[in-house]
Amino acid sequence: MTVIFSEAFTRADNDSLGANWLEMTGTDWDIFSNQLRLVAATTTPGNVSTTTTAHAAIANCEVSVKQVTNPAGFDAGPVARATDVDSAPTLYMCDCYGTVMECYRHNNSATGTLVGTGQTITLATNTTIKIKVTGAGATVTIDMAYGGTTKTVTDSSASRLTAAGQTGIISWLNAAIDWDDFSVDDLVGAAANISFKPYYDKGTRMMGPGVAIN
Repeated sequence: MTVIFSEAFTRADNDSLGANWLEMTGTDWDIFSNQLRLVAATTTPGNVSTTTTAHAAIANCEVSVKQVTNPAGFDAGPVARATDVDSAPTLYMCDCYGTVMECYRHNNSATGTLVGTGQTITLATNTTIKIKVTGAGATVTIDMAYGGTTKTVTDSSASRLTAAGQTGIISWLNAAIDWDDFSVDDLVGAAANISFKPYYDKGTRMMGPGVAIN
């Protein structure tokens, strides 16, 4: 697994995100207090995606981003295999809202198709959300994580997305949401499963299973 793009947004406040990012028409994403902020979206969904300046189109990848704030009605998450980010996007999304984490596939449409079943979560601030997409044959595997909660689904439909694309964030809430620590890993040659690894506190006691998407 190789990090091919990372963004900590540690630069001066600016309405422009720079050459690495593409904002969907009708949305306003800013650099604010060393974070990425969705200021408003006059159309939904409100998308922002990486450009080929950030990284080349990629099929097998893991996308990770920290949800800094948790406003009422939060409904958003990272995306992969995005081949357009307009009001009718094509992409896989890890959608976190209410008490559930789900995978949606968009095929040139604002209306997504649920892939598999959802996973119960508890929304919180400063929580890392991940989506990992692998496979380009008869089955595409999508691994998702919200903090330490994980879910794996597969897509074998005729409409599955197999082409390489860009990565980014999609939001269905027209309200200020802050994000940080965005990264994209190239998974060429990587296994498709989520692995569980022990983690430790500041001493030497093992505290329990930590979760990592490898």
